[in-house]
Amino acid sequence: MKEFDLEEMSKYDGKDGRPCYIAHGNRVIDVSRSKLWKTGTHMKRHQAGSDLTSDIAAAPHGTEVLDKYPQVGILKKKAAEQFLPSSLEMLLEQILFYVGIRTLWSFICVCIFLFSLPDHLCAIL
Repeated sequence: MKEFDLEEMSKYDGKDGRPCYIAHGNRVIDVSRSKLWKTGTHMKRHQAGSDLTSDIAAAPHGTEVLDKYPQVGILKKKAAEQFLPSSLEMLLEQILFYVGIRTLWSFICVCIFLFSLPDHLCAIL
């Protein structure tokens, strides 16, 4: 299967008759036949030719919609681009899908607040 880096992916932006490719995880997917990608932009937010791994967590659908389209390659990331191991990345996606992004952010904000309190205030709580 063909390997793509982010620079090569950017050429498949769906403009001027070029194919529409998006990346999720390490998969490069051809969404050219989707009417929702016909302009190279999805929902006026997401640009073809890019890695949408982090964007799909906030989408109203899960990754199952990507399975409708053919995988045409593998996205090769540089070492600095790999933020989380794929197993943790998938777990985070599932959590975001089930609890929602707002719930997760609320939880994170509460945790940050509680951990930033001075010790004497924590004893009262």
